[in-house]
Amino acid sequence: MGAAAQGAGYALAGFRLLSRPRLRRFVVIPVLVNIVLFVICGILLVNWIDQLSNALVQWLPDWLDWLSYLLWPIFLLIFIGLVLFGFSALANLIGAPFNGVLAERCAVLLGGAPFGSTRPLWAEVMVALQGELHKLGYFLMRAVPLAVLTLIPGIGLLASMLLLWLTAWMLGLGYLDYPLGNAGLAFKQQRKLLARRRMLVLGFGATVFVLTLIPLVNFLVMPAAVCGATQLWISEHSEFVTPGVDPAA
Repeated sequence: MGAAAQGAGYALAGFRLLSRPRLRRFVVIPVLVNIVLFVICGILLVNWIDQLSNALVQWLPDWLDWLSYLLWPIFLLIFIGLVLFGFSALANLIGAPFNGVLAERCAVLLGGAPFGSTRPLWAEVMVALQGELHKLGYFLMRAVPLAVLTLIPGIGLLASMLLLWLTAWMLGLGYLDYPLGNAGLAFKQQRKLLARRRMLVLGFGATVFVLTLIPLVNFLVMPAAVCGATQLWISEHSEFVTPGVDPAA
């Protein structure tokens, strides 16, 4: 739990980094992307929740109406989690090229070295988009079966908890991908490396998830999470890497 709290601290530290003058101009586009997508997703979420409520009531037989009071909060939490992750995934997909630059500038500000890519801008954009699609596919391959299992009595609660755990893990992986990607690590390498400090990453991702639920704050979550993930990687780098071993090897 101490590692999880430490991860949460890095997520919150990202907001303090956003106030640095040298980072402000790299934050504008991610914030605008967040505002537009949040308004769209908010409208869709209200409509879908209403449909989900009606479907749940019709699905249960009359003698099990009392179960709706137990199942409804669980389904609602799962649904909101999936929508928010979808919102975050879409926002990151659009903002990926800018987030990579923000992570690099933040790393330099914190005393790290720029990654110094020699690829042209269009190639950077394509690599960023490919990485986001890879992460989204990784999540969906695991989230869809768990979402189906939540509908099965007896194991639905356990599946719901695992789905929330997966969402927090993916948010941690997703934002740490920017500094680690700049360092030259592929997504598969990142997963193996970050698994060594799983609770630290989960604490970071769970805090990002909660912050996404807070109105107005959620507009700044994406750039703040990028900065927080960068600080986490720079500060905890030695805890992930085996001495004498290149993490990109």
